[in-house]
Amino acid sequence: MRRFAVTAFLIASFTLALLVGQSAWLPAQDAGLGPITVRARPIEFTAGPGSDIYGKLAWRGGLELSSSDPRFGGFSGMIVTGDGRRLLAVSDEGWWLRLAVDYRNSGMLVGVSDAEMGPILNAGGRREGRKYARDAEALTALSELGPDGPVAVGFENRVRIERYDLGKHGLAARAEPGPAVPDAIRKGPRNAQLESLARFTGGPFRNRLLAISEHNRDKQGNIRAWLLGPQKPIAFSFAKLETFSITDAVILPNQDIVTLERDFSQSDRRLRMALRRFSSTGIKPGATLQGEVLLIADWPQTSIDNMEALATYRSAEGEQRLLIMSDDNYNGFLQRTLLLQFALTDKVG
Repeated sequence: MRRFAVTAFLIASFTLALLVGQSAWLPAQDAGLGPITVRARPIEFTAGPGSDIYGKLAWRGGLELSSSDPRFGGFSGMIVTGDGRRLLAVSDEGWWLRLAVDYRNSGMLVGVSDAEMGPILNAGGRREGRKYARDAEALTALSELGPDGPVAVGFENRVRIERYDLGKHGLAARAEPGPAVPDAIRKGPRNAQLESLARFTGGPFRNRLLAISEHNRDKQGNIRAWLLGPQKPIAFSFAKLETFSITDAVILPNQDIVTLERDFSQSDRRLRMALRRFSSTGIKPGATLQGEVLLIADWPQTSIDNMEALATYRSAEGEQRLLIMSDDNYNGFLQRTLLLQFALTDKVG
């Protein structure tokens, strides 16, 4: 079993390396907005009986999602409604995914329904024809309406932030100019610039956007980030955790920041996921934020994959929940689209 796991990991690693930026086989313009069938299979975070507490988080259910629709996969950014029951995601091939999320009475994640997909449209009303231009990596709501109002999408290769008014036009919304992106983001490593967007909903940074790079480092090797908005951008950093890179972030109701992070090494046969929490009170020009580790999870001991998207909501039980989604790189034979759910074990204001 151990030999099989290592072999599978090596094959997956090689395939993942080949697939980065290489899923352009998908049709560019031939699929409009419409329903799709998504299957959901419940999974556990670890095998066998044991505690549901992992680090500083409590397990609240997980799903392996699949669909025969060739557009399904590659999900790199996600937001949910305030009750967590409707989800909106973006694919790095330029597609929207919208679906309903189903829970048991206890709040455990048990299924999905009412799925639909459609192209992310440019200002001219078409999906971008080149992978370079349609590589959507980040998604955040721009109002309290969440996925039912205006949203911002961050694109990683042709670096930009675009606004989509889903409240007025639904998934047929066309791109409008978003906040300007500083040159320091554009000049980051190719295919590793703008990785995460999140919006502050209160406090001194209310309605400003947090933009985080993937591999754009400061002189100390920490992860560069910026506050964007009408005012002058504020450049600062997140302290680097070992060999992890940030793939997404959310803002909690008390304006703390939670980051989702990935550590992948083909040569060392290593795949890990981390979640960290940061106070936003230390944000100022040139600052480096130090975070609290909530969880570090290793594959194959835990059910993780290429975890890229993070969302948060307050459950009916009063818990602050985290939803985490993976990007399967359109490699469904060796990778999976997972939707995992945890609750923070401490109170969040």
